[in-house]
Amino acid sequence: MIVEKTKGIIAAPYSPMKEDGSLNPEAVKGYANLLIRNNVKGAFVCGSSGEGLSLTISERKELAELWVYHGRGNIKIIIHVGATSIKDSQELAEHAATIGASAIAAIEPIYYLGAWQEDLVKYYKELSSASPGLPFYSYYIPGLTHYQTDYVDFCERAIREIPDFVGVKYTNNNLFEFAQLIKQFGKQLDLLFGTDELLINALASGAVGAVGSTYNFLPSIYNDLMKYFYDGDIDKARELQIISQNIISLMPKYNGSIVFGKAIMKLIGIDCGPNRLPLRNLSGNELSSLEKDLKDLNFFKMCAI
Repeated sequence: MIVEKTKGIIAAPYSPMKEDGSLNPEAVKGYANLLIRNNVKGAFVCGSSGEGLSLTISERKELAELWVYHGRGNIKIIIHVGATSIKDSQELAEHAATIGASAIAAIEPIYYLGAWQEDLVKYYKELSSASPGLPFYSYYIPGLTHYQTDYVDFCERAIREIPDFVGVKYTNNNLFEFAQLIKQFGKQLDLLFGTDELLINALASGAVGAVGSTYNFLPSIYNDLMKYFYDGDIDKARELQIISQNIISLMPKYNGSIVFGKAIMKLIGIDCGPNRLPLRNLSGNELSSLEKDLKDLNFFKMCAI
């Protein structure tokens, strides 16, 4: 399969919900338009930021259809199909192919998977066989799946054995391993770095594409960071990375990436509603405190509009 390299940033959108906890499909059009006009290259739908594993299969299909419909021709739409059941994942993969998604991705099994890499390769091969011809990305996020492996070795096996394997969403802070992936597979695979606060380090290793949650609301910071880096102005690129790190450093105070990010989207005019349990939601006082903290960092002069 010919691999199309992603050059730029892909946002991992939050799944918009109504106050009663059901999906809010009307919000997706405005959300997609926000990403498009801010020069975001794609959307990684129903991943970790999108609470994908907290949604039903029908909800995930509905969101996939909405993002493909509103993003088609303008942004790359990667549908995350990882689930606790391979049958559910295959159903989602087949659906993604029928609606015209750009690609699919999947995390590792989060409960039964053993240590053997051949089992993971076999699993991904079987999963992606439900959507033959559709590009497939593995999604490596050991901080959430608690599955840690030698990903260089995994990619060697996956290239040989999985026909539609085209790349990796690498959400890990092991920059040595990521540099080795770039060195060995940078010409063969689309290697997307997934740790926003270390983007400049990934660029130094040879990355050209990235997926992240803060790209939803700070795309210009990261687009400019990449431009300055490639133009050789490392000092300006570093300044922008520090700005993003200062904002990301607020996440623990506001209950982590997803709760924090959904609240920010509301503050910039894309109301994604509440989080689904077991995630909690910010109180009114906490939301006001977040807004003040962001103002102190000049966030609203830099955010997506």
